[in-house]
Amino acid sequence: MPNDEPKLSPKTGVIVPQVAELNPMEHKVLEKMYLPIIGPIAYGLYAALKSVQVDTTSTHEYHNHAQLLMMLGVDFPNVINARKKLEAVGLLRSFYHDDNDQGMCLYQLERPMTASDFFDDDLLSILLLDTIGEIRYGQLADDFEPVSLDLSSATEITADILDVFHIDSEKVLDTPDNVISIRERVQQDDKANLAKHNLTNEEFDWKFLGQILKNNYVDLKEVSKNRQLILTECKMYGLDELQIAKLISEITSLETGKFDVQELKILISKRYTRATVAMMSTKEKAQLVSETEAAQKKRQKKAREKREKELSGLFEIVNSKSPNEFLEMMKYRMNGNVTTSERYAIKNLVKETTLPSPVINMLIYHMFVDEEVKTLKRALLETIADDWQQAKILTPEMAIDHIRNREKKIKTKKEKQSQRRRQQGGRPVRKEIIPEWAKSKEIQQSKNQLSEEQQKQLDEQLKNMDD
Repeated sequence: MPNDEPKLSPKTGVIVPQVAELNPMEHKVLEKMYLPIIGPIAYGLYAALKSVQVDTTSTHEYHNHAQLLMMLGVDFPNVINARKKLEAVGLLRSFYHDDNDQGMCLYQLERPMTASDFFDDDLLSILLLDTIGEIRYGQLADDFEPVSLDLSSATEITADILDVFHIDSEKVLDTPDNVISIRERVQQDDKANLAKHNLTNEEFDWKFLGQILKNNYVDLKEVSKNRQLILTECKMYGLDELQIAKLISEITSLETGKFDVQELKILISKRYTRATVAMMSTKEKAQLVSETEAAQKKRQKKAREKREKELSGLFEIVNSKSPNEFLEMMKYRMNGNVTTSERYAIKNLVKETTLPSPVINMLIYHMFVDEEVKTLKRALLETIADDWQQAKILTPEMAIDHIRNREKKIKTKKEKQSQRRRQQGGRPVRKEIIPEWAKSKEIQQSKNQLSEEQQKQLDEQLKNMDD
């Protein structure tokens, strides 16, 4: 409704044009996905409006708001608030006619989205996630997940738009103004995009985000496909380009450069939403902790499985490529070129060390991904290669285990240092001031440890000082 909403009363007329009945799946979506967001009163209002539908828009056949109040058993402000909730989620469109003393409202009922469209809608899916929590949100995603063919043994060959058509990368990350203006003009009357209409790119630096993600090996095609999601999440939680880049990088596959949008939503919600449990009973809190721990274990298991799958793909690549081919592949992925010094450094490793080629490939990968270098340095390469050679690293799997163990030792060492600093309270070490009598005693002790000639020299020096 516009800002100058007319003054309505229980006597204001109501006309609800007839629409087709919802199918079972639409009822399920309405109950499972819309109800948690809009609440029971708005849900009841949707049902009440369905019950007073008419097959004509004639103003001679209508009801009024008083009848809705009686059906729902609530007061008039609650009905208006519930109506606005239905409008906000796209289940209702409202129109007002000022053609008699009390006025007339025409309420056009809209069908619920499909589950897939609901999850794809940034604002609705974020609202649902924040309302029901991560555990229930994940369960709903499983409930509505369509049955699909087992394609685990198949390779997808579907072409991507950016693979088939050439689009300037600058325009992909920074949409031209005329495209934005025409899009907004077309969407003005499209109710499905009303919620997105106020979200613009004016305050968001897409070029800066693209540079960060490019350096973190994120496929920029994924960024292009999910621009609206990224912008919505940043607006919703007040994130800047650096923060959203860090979150995207965390969930991006090292092998493919792609990220899962549902995983991104859950990660952001987990990091930036604080659930209030102060009103919960002890039993409810215990149940929440139990469910959270179970969900955490499930996520950890899925993360391990995902990581192992990625590593399996990585192992396949490093085992099938020569060091020169693998170096060129990694530099191409970084949008760089192999330098003469890099090629010489790798050639020297092949020549001077006993490390197998797959292990040298893992070393290259470790330098670029874990150590985050832009150019391979011979000195650091040889240092790590020597360490791996002494540790008798013979396979990529052994290299990964060695890297993990080293990181674990470094983390443990830092934790111990931090613990010692906490125990000391961060206080500086006090320097003791030695009194004169103690100095004399120290001198005497020192004299006892000197030779006879050294003692005479020391006595002479002390005598001269006294004079």
